[in-house]
Amino acid sequence: MVNRVRFDAAICRLSCLLLAAATFSVPATAQSVLPQEEIPSADQLFENKAKWSTLKCRVDTKRPSFDFSLEYVAAYTVNIRLSEIRVRDKLTAYVRVKPAGSAPVLLGEDFEISPPPPQIKGQLVPKGLLEPKDVKVSLGGSIALGEGSYGVELLLLDQKGRSFYKRWNLDVGARPSGVVPSRLKRLEVAAIPSPSWDSKLDTSRPCVAILLDATAPRPSATQLRPWDVTFLLNTLPAMMTRLAPRSVRVVAFNLDQQAEVFRSEHFDAAGLSELGIALPNLQLATVPYQALERGSRFKFLSNLIQEQVSSPCQPESLVILGPRLGWNEAAPEAIMDAIKPGNSRVFYFEYYGFQEFPDPTGPYESGCVGFRSGSGFGFPIQEIPCDLPYPDAPDALEHFVRGLHGTVFHVHTPTNFGVSVQTMLEQMGLTGKEGESAKARGIQ
Repeated sequence: MVNRVRFDAAICRLSCLLLAAATFSVPATAQSVLPQEEIPSADQLFENKAKWSTLKCRVDTKRPSFDFSLEYVAAYTVNIRLSEIRVRDKLTAYVRVKPAGSAPVLLGEDFEISPPPPQIKGQLVPKGLLEPKDVKVSLGGSIALGEGSYGVELLLLDQKGRSFYKRWNLDVGARPSGVVPSRLKRLEVAAIPSPSWDSKLDTSRPCVAILLDATAPRPSATQLRPWDVTFLLNTLPAMMTRLAPRSVRVVAFNLDQQAEVFRSEHFDAAGLSELGIALPNLQLATVPYQALERGSRFKFLSNLIQEQVSSPCQPESLVILGPRLGWNEAAPEAIMDAIKPGNSRVFYFEYYGFQEFPDPTGPYESGCVGFRSGSGFGFPIQEIPCDLPYPDAPDALEHFVRGLHGTVFHVHTPTNFGVSVQTMLEQMGLTGKEGESAKARGIQ
């Protein structure tokens, strides 16, 4: 009986490895709207190739969902067996989106089939155990949509002239109640670029300082979790677009190392690109011995906050954005009393990124059973353990911000984040609805 259990466990481990190895993703260039001069030839390709499909593959479509860019995003995923194509082959995907009663919008994206990862080459899976017919290549794209109905066509082409065609319909309903307004008009179509911001500022608006918490929830982590990086890089530009401040300072910090990992006194689009490089490459395996002193993390945080609120352009709002911490110690009163925030309002967007929500636009559901990875771009649900201590208790930063009489938003879903941003804008007097509380909406 014992041998049988061990044998089954070994099969399970190998099966899981094969499942992970049997599909690998292909990098793509950014999907973009086609230039006007390329549209006639692309339309002609649709007319010539849409009648039959000669490239064998499977396309899965994802209905529009509200994501952390604060827009509705629809996605598609293409799975092709490696026996159908070769490594280094190039494929082109054209997407033609027709809003109801309007002219179609055409988008294009290029893919190159990269070599399979090591486990498919036999370094982790015994050689010969996986045949080309067993290995699938996965590629895909996303589009942002305003409210309305759309017809979508996908045309995938390879170097041999083979093609695959699929058509489907999409409906985007009204935005969730209380969420910040969309940047897209009704029946408007937009490509999904890498996280970006147009750097537009408004001299009539107040200064803002944003602190990005790049502290791993688990002290043993050597890097930030991918979904925490995704959250920071998507929510920051979405928030900046709505704030449009006179000027903005952005500082990313790590409380365990008690160090700044990024700083920009006048944050702009170039700064966002630099941040996108800094966060995924942040190494957390070592900390300075000074960081082990009792209370040192709170001293670092208090000095950082005091610096922001004492700057020449005193920020109307100090925003802290990041994943929930794995420790919940409250700061000593002496440290809290030393901070003088002045007229700056403090907001903390505390991201609960480890919980699972079957409906990405639905209400919070208690229970730690997993996490919806990515940010609405068609990624699957990843089941991971929820082993952080006291999941419903305030973390250390929440204690800290409440001690400064600040506002704390518990962010569980994109909808929840969008409502929280709207509430912050109202409390800042930037929407003409000053005084409407987040607590009344049940999001604090």
